[in-house]
Amino acid sequence: WSSTPVIWRDGSPTVQLADVVNPYPGFRAVNAMNNADQVLFDGTALWDNGTLRYIDGMYGNALNERGDVVGRTNGMHAGLWRYGTVIDLGDLPGGQDSSIARDINEAGQVVGNGSAQDGAHAFIWQNGMMSDLNALIDSGLGWTLSSALAINDQGQILGKGLFNGQARSFLLTPMTPMPEASTWGMALSSLAVLLGLRRCQQR
Repeated sequence: WSSTPVIWRDGSPTVQLADVVNPYPGFRAVNAMNNADQVLFDGTALWDNGTLRYIDGMYGNALNERGDVVGRTNGMHAGLWRYGTVIDLGDLPGGQDSSIARDINEAGQVVGNGSAQDGAHAFIWQNGMMSDLNALIDSGLGWTLSSALAINDQGQILGKGLFNGQARSFLLTPMTPMPEASTWGMALSSLAVLLGLRRCQQR
């Protein structure tokens, strides 16, 4: 049994990626691909318009349309690989010096999870700062957001966590702040979250 990565389009494979990476052995898994046909191989190399570029100092999990790659640095921190340079995104305040980036959107917002004293917490990194999503919600809501897995260009965040001790998935959708933005509540299936100057609601 062997695997051969391909680009599949319109019902058939259009590019045999095994030929692309030849003579570079060992590349068999594709982590991510964007609309510019840039392909992230095994978290360690980016194929870009026929050129294979190695990602030194970091393992990549995802990329955006500009070819920015996010993942985990060799120093066990969430990392951003941009223009051939790895940016260490650090860890959450009071953490155990361990974090990982899961996704990035076109605005450069990065989501993932970092360590905290009571376990993994979901984070968003933007404007050069990492923020714990749990610190931005009312602790009385019963939620612990453990990991943010994806973020789209509308700023919606998909992740997983615990609601009253039960494993649940969450979807945070940015909303225009209301005049009573300092007051947070929870409807039947909605979770209000403040992201900078924006509010998110789970549906």
